[in-house]
Amino acid sequence: LNATYESVSLADFAARSPEPFDHVLYFNVLYHVEDLIGAARDLFTVTKPGGQLHVKTLVSSPIPERLQKYLPGNWGNAMPPAFRFEEGGLDGDPTCFFTPNPPAVLALLRHVGFTDVEIQARDVNRLFVGARRPA
Repeated sequence: LNATYESVSLADFAARSPEPFDHVLYFNVLYHVEDLIGAARDLFTVTKPGGQLHVKTLVSSPIPERLQKYLPGNWGNAMPPAFRFEEGGLDGDPTCFFTPNPPAVLALLRHVGFTDVEIQARDVNRLFVGARRPA
């Protein structure tokens, strides 16, 4: 495979990407983004029609972290979507701006046009979501 490494923002990449991708992995980045809707739109742009988006993100929960491993995978789906603003960052990381709850991640991706948006797995305070860009 011919692969190159580049350090570029998602917005810049989406603006100049020659063609969208069949699979897009977006792991541990969402909560570091100031413009959540803009980032979700860029993810839609770089995902090929019929392609899959795979997101892993930190999520907030009213349940203490040590107890979250006992929750079923679909726990929290009935809660209203919410993003918590992390003023000053989170856990010493000043680039952590928002922590969404699980329904907020799903709603954000549906808002920009993804379909078949669903939780694929959950591990303590991390959520794994799959979504498809309509063909």
